[in-house]
Amino acid sequence: MRDLKLTRKSGDCPVTELRIQKREEAERLSRRNDKFTVKDLIELYLKQCIEDRVVNDRHIKGARKRKGQVEVRRTLYHDVVRVLGGRITADVTRKDVVTLILNIVERGSNVQASSVLREFTAAYEYA
Repeated sequence: MRDLKLTRKSGDCPVTELRIQKREEAERLSRRNDKFTVKDLIELYLKQCIEDRVVNDRHIKGARKRKGQVEVRRTLYHDVVRVLGGRITADVTRKDVVTLILNIVERGSNVQASSVLREFTAAYEYA
């Protein structure tokens, strides 16, 4: 808390600094090989939005409780990264996503298909 007050007194905005850090991490990931893959996209979404993280010695809670964080990671890695993980995000089409979801439905996992679609869409919107 003191760090935030000191940052504000020095004329800087902690929220702006956090946004800049997020933007720099996204740019770093996209510059890594000039190819931002689906796996990179999901990692960015999980680390920046869903999971708990530590920034400047501060613990920031994620969007979900611990059990939910683990479940979202398992869901996305098992179904999305396994199938589309190596593909460049700009090359993934609507047809690819529909095929992915229909394959999950065909194995009899309707609720899982809904969860995968919801989280994968949220990851794309976040990025």
